[in-house]
Amino acid sequence: MPERDLPPQIGAAQLSAQLALRCGLNPAQSRSAVDAMFRVIEEALLDHISVILPHVGTFQIVEVKAKQDEGPRVRVRFRAIQGLRGMLPCHPEHD
Repeated sequence: MPERDLPPQIGAAQLSAQLALRCGLNPAQSRSAVDAMFRVIEEALLDHISVILPHVGTFQIVEVKAKQDEGPRVRVRFRAIQGLRGMLPCHPEHD
């Protein structure tokens, strides 16, 4: 896998900076776009709607079997796309 000039962990600020560079946006525009995208993802998940991100994977709400004396619980599950899973060094599909 080629090395990229990115930090080992990327947050909203780094995503905004990359969006500005790659799309020719000013920092305020890119931050607004990233914030809006996160709000859309959050709202969809709160409504139990799966979010499919092309080239990345899917976020979905799954019900977790409740423990005794507890009501049903839900969690957000992320499933990377097949090709991405195979490129991750910690995944069995990685060469």
